[in-house]
Order: sequence, then structure tokens, then C-alpha cells
Amino acid sequence: MDASLYFHSIDNSQLLGYSKRSPDGLNVILTIVNLDPANLQTGFVYLTLAQLGLADDSVFTVEDLLTGAVYQWRGVRNYVALNPAIMPAHVFRVRGV
Repeated sequence: MDASLYFHSIDNSQLLGYSKRSPDGLNVILTIVNLDPANLQTGFVYLTLAQLGLADDSVFTVEDLLTGAVYQWRGVRNYVALNPAIMPAHVFRVRGV
């Protein structure tokens, strides 16, 4: 079911960001994908934090399930950089929900 599928804004058209939540809201996945197969793409993702079960001023942790890297993010605007030769996407588990 796609009822919880939500697309988040990014200031770079070569990046795509979307999230999904489990029905109970305890598991939240945020995916950011570089659509350009040849070039590094960077930008700011503008999260609709209510879709993630968070307040707009939240400090929260995202864990990349592909690499194990953990980042602390704050609020609605967060930076991403994806190099397709190294890491074409992030699949984050959002913690702090």
C-alpha cells in the first residue's frame, strides 16, 4: 500500500527524495536518489517533518542502511551529496520518531 508514500522537495532536479512510514509510525524510511548516472549531485532536501512524525524544529538521526553511516539532522532543510560512482543513493532509517 502506498498511503504513506510522500515525496519531499529538493532544490536540485537531479535528486529525488521520498519517504514511507509503517502503519504504526514506528518505522520510517527516507530515500534520496541521484538521477544523474555520471555526475556528483548536491542539494538541500526540504523535509515535510510531519510526514516523518516529527515537529518542524526536531533534531533527529538518520542512519544510512546501505553504509551504516549515521548523521544528525536538524529541522526541515538538510544537505545531501551523492556521487553515482561511490554512492548513488541514501536509504535512511529515521530515528527519533
